[in-house]
Amino acid sequence: MRPLSIVIAAAAMFALTGCGLSSVKVLDDFTGVPVSGANISYSTLDTGKPHSLGTTDSQGDAFVIVPKDADVITVTKAGYRPLSVTPKALESNRMDRSVELRITPINASPVSDFDRMDWPK
Repeated sequence: MRPLSIVIAAAAMFALTGCGLSSVKVLDDFTGVPVSGANISYSTLDTGKPHSLGTTDSQGDAFVIVPKDADVITVTKAGYRPLSVTPKALESNRMDRSVELRITPINASPVSDFDRMDWPK
């Protein structure tokens, strides 16, 4: 079976079951550097118990299957503040692009987008 066939078969399965397949890229919010080893999990409002979806690779990428009963998606990594989003935030209408999630280092001080601009020195 060819890889494209696998992707098409997986997409059909997810369409039938109500699950969603998302390509996620986790980045450091201040440096833009990919974050490897970030844990991605989901929880439902009923139990609040986290269930693992996967971990990012060395490039900050992960492919996750989001169950239809997922209410909250959370990204965690030691040294970073947890990030929680709704499953809708992982939806993308383009299969060739990852959804970017940016996590903030714990020791970082809050700055505005204005402060992040690279002004000429």
